[in-house]
Amino acid sequence: MSDFTPKTPIQLQIRKIIFEKYNDTEVRFTNDEIFELIKKDGDVNPSWIIDDLEPFILEMCNNGLTRNIAQNFTTIWLKLF
Repeated sequence: MSDFTPKTPIQLQIRKIIFEKYNDTEVRFTNDEIFELIKKDGDVNPSWIIDDLEPFILEMCNNGLTRNIAQNFTTIWLKLF
């Protein structure tokens, strides 16, 4: 892992994306969509792959912000609680 430190913590970047783009309890979204938006507009280590985002997504599920409604390989489908 490099010494890259984002200006805004990854967790806050993810939450911002969710509340700006997916702020509806009926909308499904994936970790892939979030990752693409972070890579495009966010502050993330350029060497990261989708698997590097998984601990942050699982943390949000464990904290009750989102729920995992389906998963296949690296794609996690989510909904807001």
